[in-house]
Amino acid sequence: NHLILCLFIVATWTISIELLSTGKFFWTGSTLIQTNEFCFYWNISFLSTSSLNRILMALMSIQRHVLVFHSQFYHTHRSRLLFHYIPLIFIISSVLIYIFVTNIFVSCSARRFDYSRFMCGYTCTILMQQLGMVYNWVFVFVPYFLFDFLSKNDNYNVYNGIVHEK
Repeated sequence: NHLILCLFIVATWTISIELLSTGKFFWTGSTLIQTNEFCFYWNISFLSTSSLNRILMALMSIQRHVLVFHSQFYHTHRSRLLFHYIPLIFIISSVLIYIFVTNIFVSCSARRFDYSRFMCGYTCTILMQQLGMVYNWVFVFVPYFLFDFLSKNDNYNVYNGIVHEK
């Protein structure tokens, strides 16, 4: 239930705050507010909400797998704390810290905000090759792979369990 609540909060933020800026940009071809601070805010907001959406979905897939096939991991309060609450807090805080630090404190020569580009162009989180690779692998490819693999695997295992029991 906590993961669904977190995903609901992130999705609500995305729809109510992030979608406003994105919709305005695609409607008019320019940013909502034409300042560097807004461009930093838009990059941080967009990258963190999209990353959190993907990672929370992957974590929900992992926890669903554990709940269905290894439910003994959630019998005690200590194991629930270890396998449910701590990963949730760790993942949310690490995504937010990484996105915030790489967007605010890392500078590069390629960063120039252009108010006629989506998200004013990207910050150094995406423009620098090493940081872009880390972002793409950790916050895009791995969550998609985990979600896809575990969802298909769980559906296959549940189907086989039902067929073999009949």
